[in-house]
Amino acid sequence: MLPQTIVISIMGFKYFDCEEVHSEFAVMEVNRHELLSDKQKYHFFELPKLPNVESIDTTSEKDLWLALFNAETQEELDQLMKSGGEVMTQAVGAYHSITADKQFQYLETLRAKARHDEAQALSNARKQERKLADEHWQSVVANVVAKKDTALAEKDTALAEKDTALAEKNTALAEKNTALTEKNTALAEQAKLIAELQAKLNK
Repeated sequence: MLPQTIVISIMGFKYFDCEEVHSEFAVMEVNRHELLSDKQKYHFFELPKLPNVESIDTTSEKDLWLALFNAETQEELDQLMKSGGEVMTQAVGAYHSITADKQFQYLETLRAKARHDEAQALSNARKQERKLADEHWQSVVANVVAKKDTALAEKDTALAEKDTALAEKNTALAEKNTALTEKNTALAEQAKLIAELQAKLNK
């Protein structure tokens, strides 16, 4: 006994990935596609998908009304009045009388300002988001560079310590070589003395 509920959305932007201007939805089971009830319908009309005013099907009252929503210039309105006959002529006339009203113009000014303020707020939010993202990534890069620099510094320190240890080993080896040289010199002198004594004894 519930009355049928129909939602009609006339949109100034493309929403569905299809060529059709009109999309109709109902509540149904996801897998079986079984309609739950015919009491709810959702209709979407995407105005950017409409053809030019010159190409509108003049026999379709629906298309004419959608074209009226989509019209942006006086030339398009004139074409609609010419193509749509008396109904469109009255509709365009009503539109002109409404838009000429000072209260309507004031509301339009407020709406335009609201749209501008919203766009400005979104732009500022995006700029702030980009700034925060840039600062975040700069911080990340700085941390990575700092870690690499620390690792390189630690490697340099380790290499310096190894070089010092090698230098100490080389110094110790040089001292050992010097001691061996001195011992060899002493042994050579002793051998010389022994040879001289043997020579004297042999005489």
